[in-house]
Amino acid sequence: MQKTKCLVMLIGVILLSFPIFALDHSGTISSAETWYAGDNPHILTGDVTISDGVTLTIEAGCNVKFNGPYTLMVYGVLDADGTSGNHITFTSNAGTPAAGDWDYIYYSSADAGCVLDYCDISYGGSNYGNIFIYNTGSNLTITNSTFQQSGTSGIWIHDSSSPTISDCTIQNNATYGIYCNSTSSYPYISDCSILNNGSYAIRTYANNVKEITGSMSIIGNTYNSILVLAATVYTGTWLDHDVPYVIGGDLTVDDGDVLTIDPGCELRFNGNYQLLVYGALVADGTAADHIIFTSNSEPQSPGDWKYIYIYNNDDTCILDYCDISYGGSSYGNVILYFVWNLSITNCLIEQSGNTGFYLFSNAFPTISDNTIQDNTTHGIYISDSSSHPQISDCSILDNGSTAFRGYTNNIHEITGTMNISGNTNNYIYAYGATVYDCTWLN
Repeated sequence: MQKTKCLVMLIGVILLSFPIFALDHSGTISSAETWYAGDNPHILTGDVTISDGVTLTIEAGCNVKFNGPYTLMVYGVLDADGTSGNHITFTSNAGTPAAGDWDYIYYSSADAGCVLDYCDISYGGSNYGNIFIYNTGSNLTITNSTFQQSGTSGIWIHDSSSPTISDCTIQNNATYGIYCNSTSSYPYISDCSILNNGSYAIRTYANNVKEITGSMSIIGNTYNSILVLAATVYTGTWLDHDVPYVIGGDLTVDDGDVLTIDPGCELRFNGNYQLLVYGALVADGTAADHIIFTSNSEPQSPGDWKYIYIYNNDDTCILDYCDISYGGSSYGNVILYFVWNLSITNCLIEQSGNTGFYLFSNAFPTISDNTIQDNTTHGIYISDSSSHPQISDCSILDNGSTAFRGYTNNIHEITGTMNISGNTNNYIYAYGATVYDCTWLN
């Protein structure tokens, strides 16, 4: 009996000395293949390549581990379709995992039908991100997945890639949550949680912002905001996701396009940049939820950014309940030139490095119920007698030169209850021009 017991213990020790069964993978997959959960764990002992035209299916519940700085390269189809109760895991094989232990899942001109659903991807990103998407168009759908502990970004998107990314959690990555590398990196992002990453939650371009939709939770990132780089802005709406948009380049709304900015949005210009509008800008805030255009500098100073410049605009331009501050590195916070259809109401225009409003020729805006204050030079400056703003019921306060500088043919267009006080030159200054039948109010 004693011998039998010892023999059983010896067999147990021997069994424990051997590794648990695992299925190793490396090299090229050149015909359809399935990885089964029953073979867990699946260990990548080298780079694995899915050839163009070939599908690798990974069964729900699979545990895929990278045993070094290796890449899973997808030129065909990677179908990793987990379930809510049975996720697929891609992670490090190290005993004590660390960010950047393995490289990334690399989609390069991948075929249609690529899926990551209910996948948990962690400890990769020795370069770029946990996944790296290149020239893959809309052939990849990412849903219900977690991207975390990357040595770089959670998701890196390169040229000509438009993946759908929805209902995902992207957290605790060393740099960005989602990084878009060019204007053709065009993800559709919705209903995601982007948390505690080491840089911006999202880095993207102005033409892509309208594709960030749904209920986004953006909390705890080092720069808890969305970084927006220079690009043409096409027709669409920028939604308020409870964090600022940090503007890292010039934005242009082309003729025929309409940029709508939702109440509550905050645009913080991170340098000497401008918003140039040839089409239409609809920034229609509310009394409870203003739209803010300001500087991203700390501390803020007049002239930190350039201006909102509306030129030969389309119909339906609106600035209502907008706070515009710390711009005017040249001319003013707001520049108007050949403007016919613009209403500016209930706005605060302040702390410009030059004027509050600067009107070149042929500008015909309605400017009413605004506060224009604490600008370095004039409150409102009209540089050409062909401009005729309709100004009413405004407070023009504490500006560094005159409250209003224009032409004698503009004076009758200043109406309503005006509050003009505290300006260095506390008067209305008018250059000579032909004066038609009109009334000048007190």
